[in-house]
Amino acid sequence: MQKTCNRHARKINVNYIIGEAESRRGDEMEKIKCWMCGKEIDMPYTAKELEVLKDPFSTDDEIFYILDKREMSAKRVYCPECNETHKEHYEMTVKEYCKLRNEIMFERALKIFEKQDLNIYDYRDASIAVKQYMQDSYEPCNGTEYVAFDSADEVATAIVFVANEIKIKVHAKIAKHEVDFVIPSMKVVLEIDGELFHKGKEKKESRRDSEIRQLLGKEWEIIRVPTKYIHRNIELLPENVRSLKEERQKVRKVTGGYIPDTYSRYKS
Repeated sequence: MQKTCNRHARKINVNYIIGEAESRRGDEMEKIKCWMCGKEIDMPYTAKELEVLKDPFSTDDEIFYILDKREMSAKRVYCPECNETHKEHYEMTVKEYCKLRNEIMFERALKIFEKQDLNIYDYRDASIAVKQYMQDSYEPCNGTEYVAFDSADEVATAIVFVANEIKIKVHAKIAKHEVDFVIPSMKVVLEIDGELFHKGKEKKESRRDSEIRQLLGKEWEIIRVPTKYIHRNIELLPENVRSLKEERQKVRKVTGGYIPDTYSRYKS
């Protein structure tokens, strides 16, 4: 639909706004308090707001929408000095948060082994290697936190595969998809399914798994393991994943390449 413009209304209502947006100086500019120190500073326009204000074909409704939005939903604004202080403080906070999150996940992962009455010392070297990987993988990017694993269940999974000397790739990207683990020697993509997070998403995940398998090849399988199995018998996870992969391949040979809906995703 083509925009209409009331030029007379624009002359009355918008002229000074356009001048204000272009000049951005003196008392004409709206003032707002610095979020941190309270000093009054100019309230900057966003690039999108300037684009609408400078467009001669913008309607009055569009312009008043911008003005109302600026009054009702102004975001935090900092003076130059406070902006630098806030940025440094935020980056430091994110770094500390990621460090603590890693430590908590690692501790919970070790408890998964201990609660199953396993000899934790059999996994000591592997756990040290995984913890080092977690520390080395942390890298703040544009103020966004990054941690190697999303949960203690993923950490425990990594430990048991490393302990069995099976190489894994963590949070690997396959085209547009990110997967929990890639196990090249088994030709398996391993996903750790939290019960609440994945509940009701089976159809969407099935389409995603098919896309990933098409990219990797017919000899690959996407194996999904619920966290309850990790908490039940984690030491058998590598062997169970290998067996499940072989079984799924056998089923595909019989059915012509697909897994029936009646086939349990978690059957082992």
